[in-house]
Amino acid sequence: MGAVTGIDWTDATWNYLPWRCRRVSPGCDHCYALAHTDRYQGAGAFESSPPATLRMHRLLLPLTDPEFRAGRRIFMESMSDPFYGALPIEDQALVWAVMAADAGHIFYRLTKRQGIMRSQLARLTPRLLGQGLDRLEVLAGKGRRVTPTRRRILGNIEAAREARLPPRNVMLGVSAEDRHWWKIRVPVLTSVPAAARFVSAEPLIGELGPVDLTGIDWVICGGESGRGRRRVDLDWARNLRDQCQAQGVAFWFKQVGGITPKAGGDLLDGRQWKQHCEGMAISA
Repeated sequence: MGAVTGIDWTDATWNYLPWRCRRVSPGCDHCYALAHTDRYQGAGAFESSPPATLRMHRLLLPLTDPEFRAGRRIFMESMSDPFYGALPIEDQALVWAVMAADAGHIFYRLTKRQGIMRSQLARLTPRLLGQGLDRLEVLAGKGRRVTPTRRRILGNIEAAREARLPPRNVMLGVSAEDRHWWKIRVPVLTSVPAAARFVSAEPLIGELGPVDLTGIDWVICGGESGRGRRRVDLDWARNLRDQCQAQGVAFWFKQVGGITPKAGGDLLDGRQWKQHCEGMAISA
């Protein structure tokens, strides 16, 4: 999976880990990444083992691929979970270095593993980020023949040495498919430092009830698609939308759901709801 994507709330995807993950809650039951991977790599492949290594040939794509250069909203690990697996802290720092060195993009890090996210952020220090940027310089070709692309990347890396932590162009998010998981995951999300935070209530498979959106900047909501899908009650989506409006939070309704993602359309009460978080505008 590369830059092109059919996910309407983002411009591009960036998958730098192997296509592996494991189900942790009911929202995972009909995971499209699981079905896609098992179809092409064999049954059971998706949940076979954790990704302990980076796919290095994909790591620099946001910095080098022309499809990313104009400035994009980039969804990280659409085929896994950015906080899944046992990546060494040095590799974690390298991923953060890529994001810090590419301030022209917004990176969305969405997870169901909120505890690992909190632990990783607690360990991320300026020293570790600096070491990641040192590695990134080597990967980008420091000391080799200077080209316009290499000059640009190395300049970005140098500028990133002054970046705050976590970088201002990284938006952290958790999935919350029902009230139970909202109460577990969202408080952890709001406890970690972030330039902005979002919640993905997709697939929405249960009533959320009253929610406190303090510390949340953006909410994505949508019904499930595919065979065996669980139908969304649009009153659940309306309730969430109304609370977002009342609390000043951007709301994005992705889809009603159906046998295919577009089968039920994307209208809620006769109109589209496609609000982005204004505080995360892409820099020039």
